[in-house]
Amino acid sequence: MNDRQRAGEPRANSAPVPVVPAPHQGTGSFGSRSPRRRRFDTGAIRGPATLEVMSPRAIRSSTAPTRTPGSPRSPRRTGSPRSRGVAVLLAAAAAVVAAGVFAAGCAAITGVTNPAGAAGAGAAASAPIAALDDGFLGAVSPTPEATISPEPGSWNAVTPPAGYRVVLISAGDDSATTTLSTAVRAWAEGHDVVFQQLRAMTDDEVEERIDQAAASEPDLVIGAGAGVVDVFALITGQYLAQQFLVLGAELPEPTANVTSVIWPGAMFRGTGLGSSGEIDPTSVTARRARDAIAAGSASVLHGHTGIVLDLG
Repeated sequence: MNDRQRAGEPRANSAPVPVVPAPHQGTGSFGSRSPRRRRFDTGAIRGPATLEVMSPRAIRSSTAPTRTPGSPRSPRRTGSPRSRGVAVLLAAAAAVVAAGVFAAGCAAITGVTNPAGAAGAGAAASAPIAALDDGFLGAVSPTPEATISPEPGSWNAVTPPAGYRVVLISAGDDSATTTLSTAVRAWAEGHDVVFQQLRAMTDDEVEERIDQAAASEPDLVIGAGAGVVDVFALITGQYLAQQFLVLGAELPEPTANVTSVIWPGAMFRGTGLGSSGEIDPTSVTARRARDAIAAGSASVLHGHTGIVLDLG
């Protein structure tokens, strides 16, 4: 060994010693599968090596883009507060226009009167109702299916609130049905009632009209005359939350949501029940029809439902 070799200089003809990478050595903090076998480049690191595990929040913070001074900040929302306020006002205006179009469409439906009151159902439910005269019930506290005989005119003070919603179902075009329908329409127009008439000719159509009427959830569904009785007796029990009123006839076994108004000659109870003398079309006069709708609606408005009013 000469002096140059003793000083640590490499030999002229010596080959470089290859560097073998450590097994499973990765480039990131979690490059090794086993921490115990992990190796580090001791040429770059002096002293004990430490492995720092960063939390997810720290990782997001470290990888978040930095903003240089003077550069614009990325907005979190698009649009200024003023533009967002304008958008809200435009949406509200569109809703008001849509409501007006809906009200105009109601006026175009055949058989609907006073469409402007369609939005007043809640007000109708909370409006005060005038009291019945003492002669309406007398000393009787009626139970469901009971028959009472109110004194004539004892219901005159009671009127429906503005916006009260009524659907009339009529079957056929006989004189009695026509008279009853005319009286109900005149009553509705005289008291600012939202009124719609649904006409039918067969029992199947009566059933469809009941379903259609109940779907619109009016305050009252009225059946005019004997032509609706058979189907009303079968279907009204399926809509216990809906109030029904039958004029000029009655149901054989009414539920608590069905009220009837009868008088001599207009006491039909259903096919195969009662006698033929219970039906007299000439007994359905304009005056009787007016009294029937006034008395029947007054009874329903005061919660006396599921009973029969016999006007005598």
